[in-house]
Amino acid sequence: VFPERKNILPDIAVDGDHAERLTNDALEGLRRRRPDFSGPYLARLKYELSVIQRTGFVDYFLIVGQIIDFCRREGITAVGRGSAAGSLVSYSLGITEVDPIREKLYFERFLNEARSDCPDVDLDIDWRRRDDVLDFVYRTYGDDHVAMMASYIHFKPRLAIRESAKVFGHSPDEIDNYVSRLSTHPLERGDLSGAGNVTNRAEWERYRPVLEAARGIYGLPRHLGIHPGGIVITPDPMTDYVPLERATKGIVVTQCDMYQAEKIGLVKIDILGQRGLAVIADCYKEIRKINGDDFRIPENDPETYRLLRSGKTIGVFQIESPGMRAMLRDLKPEELNDITLALSLIRPGASESGMKKIFLDRFHKKTPTIYPHKNLESVLKETCGVFIYQEQVLLAGQKIAGFNLAASDLLRRAITKGRKKGDRKQLARRFLEGARQKRVDERTAQDIFAQLRQFASFGFCKAHAATYGFLAYQSAYFKAHYPGIFMSAVLQNDGGYYPSAVYVAEARRLGITVHPPDVNLSQSNDSWQLRKIFLGVGRVKEISNTTLARIEKCRPFGSLADFLSKVHLSEREMENLIRVGFFDSIDTSRPRLLWHYRLLGKNKKRTDDLFGGQITTHALNSMPPLIPFSRLDVFKAEKNILELTASFHPLSLFTTYKPVRTEEIYRLENGAPLNLSGWLADRKRIKTCDGKSMVFLTFDSLDDTFEVVLFPNTYDQYAAAIRKYRYLTVEGHVNMADGNAAVIADRIFPSPTGLKEMRYV
Repeated sequence: VFPERKNILPDIAVDGDHAERLTNDALEGLRRRRPDFSGPYLARLKYELSVIQRTGFVDYFLIVGQIIDFCRREGITAVGRGSAAGSLVSYSLGITEVDPIREKLYFERFLNEARSDCPDVDLDIDWRRRDDVLDFVYRTYGDDHVAMMASYIHFKPRLAIRESAKVFGHSPDEIDNYVSRLSTHPLERGDLSGAGNVTNRAEWERYRPVLEAARGIYGLPRHLGIHPGGIVITPDPMTDYVPLERATKGIVVTQCDMYQAEKIGLVKIDILGQRGLAVIADCYKEIRKINGDDFRIPENDPETYRLLRSGKTIGVFQIESPGMRAMLRDLKPEELNDITLALSLIRPGASESGMKKIFLDRFHKKTPTIYPHKNLESVLKETCGVFIYQEQVLLAGQKIAGFNLAASDLLRRAITKGRKKGDRKQLARRFLEGARQKRVDERTAQDIFAQLRQFASFGFCKAHAATYGFLAYQSAYFKAHYPGIFMSAVLQNDGGYYPSAVYVAEARRLGITVHPPDVNLSQSNDSWQLRKIFLGVGRVKEISNTTLARIEKCRPFGSLADFLSKVHLSEREMENLIRVGFFDSIDTSRPRLLWHYRLLGKNKKRTDDLFGGQITTHALNSMPPLIPFSRLDVFKAEKNILELTASFHPLSLFTTYKPVRTEEIYRLENGAPLNLSGWLADRKRIKTCDGKSMVFLTFDSLDDTFEVVLFPNTYDQYAAAIRKYRYLTVEGHVNMADGNAAVIADRIFPSPTGLKEMRYV
């Protein structure tokens, strides 16, 4: 049994009094970020610093600030997110990027004197530099004082059933077949016969002992994993506090998870790699080459908000999913707070509860704003009388029930994190009693508490949404004003909601030329050069790191023979490079290049030994007539080797194709029949509550993208078609809900092209 301690923090080397140092750093940072700051800023800063000192977290802020200072010195993009964005001290230290006073964020959601646990600062780091930041932490505090946080991988229902079935001797194929027919919660029903879609009594009897055994291990730990970002730092060697083990790659991890660590007193700091931050960092770097180091993104840029209102945000940080793009079209943002609202409203519970529609109708003044009680007007004014943010629960507890911060924070946690039924009932009684003392009538108080309970399904931390809203605005600005640089950065960092092929198609729609890898211009990764996107050589299948390094070292190349004399590579590597157009700037005939390579590359001593690097006139003249690659040949080669088509859009192969525009779908009435064709760009499968599969498809349509939903019965019928083919026709109808238009598929089949090759390749 480990002793329970309170917030173990490492010793940090600071001259003088730690609290005084934090105060000075915060004041200096505030002057730097807000040179004209007024009285409210100073008052808020003093208040926060006093709470931080009284709760004993001065060193915690100094440690996180130290990590941020390192990132700043090394040019590493880092942003604090989550409830920490509600702290002016965090903002002043450069930990967070959103001004909490201007954006009306509440410090108490992050830290208040009622909280006994440590405040939680999550640091998002440019994913390419995360290891550098971790290395700094290890060097600063010592290898034996730092460890990664473990996470327990528990037996979930399907895994428990799979493992139990192995013990009872079922074959892998039998297990796969049975598990595929399970309901969503197969072990949580009283009658285990309802766990799966069994076809006969004999099958049920065969699997009954499996299910009973699975229920016995369901929820138990299976093995340790590594928390995606959590690290802990201790003043004495880590082994004085917690047992450790080495993960597969030799990383030292704790043998306790974050919840056990909190009880022991260990303080977790999350350092997470974020690809979206790398996109923003790369855009700044390229644009400052053009505009100078003083370049800054302006606030309230009209073109940026025009882009956001159009919903054309593919590639934009956090707001590119189909649902998010529809939300932007509905909300029509005009300021940063509107983006924050959109990020909070997108959660499924907001739509299912009807709150999203209520908010949008009030936001656009289609219906009047009604407040549950006059005391809540100041709390709910920015959200049109609807509870959207977790911070609003804190204030509602004070305004309606007279709760202090301790009770209000307990209310928030009970609602948003889930507590035992008895705890919730006791809290409800306290809330109603407090409301009675504040002379709020019982029926109104009950209605408000019911709204707060419903809020649990979609309530979001405003400070977190504001941080991501700020980053989304930056990302959207780059797309609106520097689309080539932006789309190149998205492709370079291989991050986002969609696969790379969708971003290549989006770049084309923006008028940007996308080139296959080029022998003299392409880098290992995708790059922006000569106002064009050049795909990286690293995208070519079979290319080794050794070959990549050799190509970059030996440039420039004047001919195929020159290349072969300097770069020694396998036949597969060379043929893949030729087939995707790597040498097109030397010779545009890919068949001729293959012929020349076979002449140059097949001779044992090569032509550089025999003929000084020059192919003989006789060999050239002996070349037979070669049939040029057709567009279909180019498509197949690039799709197979690059996993996308760089030279042209696949739909341009079909002269009869008629593009589809999202605006046309939105103009149709609810239930209107549709017949659409497009290029299947992405698919995302989910499980419904009864365990059946359905799928969301993203289609590319040259000028736009459109989304299609296949419900379980339709998906079961047409799953083979969407696995096999890419050019598809959808027959279905429009479903209008909350202002969003979804295409519901009734049938889906290969478009009649005469080209059998149009499959997944």
